[in-house]
Amino acid sequence: MRNRGSRSVACLLLLVFSLAAGGDSARVERIGAFTGTALSASVKEALASEGYRVVDEKGAVLCELWLPKSVPTQESTGALGVIYPEFAESLFMGVISLPQGGKDFRGQSIRPGVYTLRYALMPDDGNHMGVSEYRDFLLLIPATADRDPQATLGFAQLVERSKKASGTNHPAPLSLVVPEREKSLPVVYVNDAGHLVLVVSLPVQSGGRRPVAIVVRGQAEQ
Repeated sequence: MRNRGSRSVACLLLLVFSLAAGGDSARVERIGAFTGTALSASVKEALASEGYRVVDEKGAVLCELWLPKSVPTQESTGALGVIYPEFAESLFMGVISLPQGGKDFRGQSIRPGVYTLRYALMPDDGNHMGVSEYRDFLLLIPATADRDPQATLGFAQLVERSKKASGTNHPAPLSLVVPEREKSLPVVYVNDAGHLVLVVSLPVQSGGRRPVAIVVRGQAEQ
């Protein structure tokens, strides 16, 4: 009886440990289509029927993300410090929901809500040195301020619309980085900078898919 009891206790402890270990890291889950009312019909139509939910170590939802069904690409510009040269600036890259709000890569507070994501490059003018190793970002724009996914916006327009997400004189960026793990997507991991990175597989109109790595939690060094 003692042996059986010992085994039972050991099994119980192993189960408790396994459950605890399973909750000590962030994870990504697949979810269905966007069903809210915040988006215009054209934006909703542009989105894939499947999305992703990032859950933090405590089980709270950090964000939900829906990618476009596909995105166009361009010839590489060859610009230095650019990870995704096949994407044109202002390209519609999907929609993100922040049920609890959050912070952008600058550390600015973002209110709970639904935002479109537009691809942008940090200006190579010397005024943003040290913000990131790379120039690639996604700018958050409130869904009410971005109703046409096909629209091409100038950089000044992007910045002005993104300021509505931050509520400051600066746009609201999420940093894009080089994907480190591409074997099984989607995936989340903490990179060497301590940032939580979500890697997803983005369909491109020319065929195939492109891994895209988004910093969903983490800020630039001040």
